[in-house]
Amino acid sequence: MGRCPDEATSGFFNKLSFGWMNSVVRKAKTGDVDVHELPLPSEQQADVAFEAFQRNWEVAAAAGRPSLPRVLWRTFGRDLMLAGLFKLVWSICVITGAFFFVRSLLTFVNNEAPFAGNTNGWILTAFFFFDAWLLGIALQRMGYGCMTVGIRVRAALCNAVCKKCFNMATISKDMAADAVSFMASDISKIFD
Repeated sequence: MGRCPDEATSGFFNKLSFGWMNSVVRKAKTGDVDVHELPLPSEQQADVAFEAFQRNWEVAAAAGRPSLPRVLWRTFGRDLMLAGLFKLVWSICVITGAFFFVRSLLTFVNNEAPFAGNTNGWILTAFFFFDAWLLGIALQRMGYGCMTVGIRVRAALCNAVCKKCFNMATISKDMAADAVSFMASDISKIFD
């Protein structure tokens, strides 16, 4: 995977519009794109996710009894909460669109006060458009946020299990099978 310069993904508009992918999309239209040419923001790299997880695990281990859910929350909770915030915005837009705007539109169509007149119709149309636009952006950002947090958690846990297995002086076949089973099923459950 190619490294994506951090300035390409910095800024509200670039993060919102995935502007850093435009060059890849243009190139993909004209031919094949090699996997090594795909940009990946540095915060989405597996080694970055593992290092953040490892730092928080070491802090928790030094403080006493480390807890996997607490360490995962400390490492990835902020991004998950941001995705939850977008879910809240999405819910507000759905409720607003379904209740207020539909009710207002029916009042306007029936030519009842206070929504009678062409100007109010254009204002309602603008509010409908803005609500739908904000709803779409919030839904996209929520999905992207949840998916990237899940991928980063899986990458961090897979790295942690692999490094633990490689650092063990002796490992039996049963222990290796348990490690593979943990990586194959349990980490996938956490990702889901």
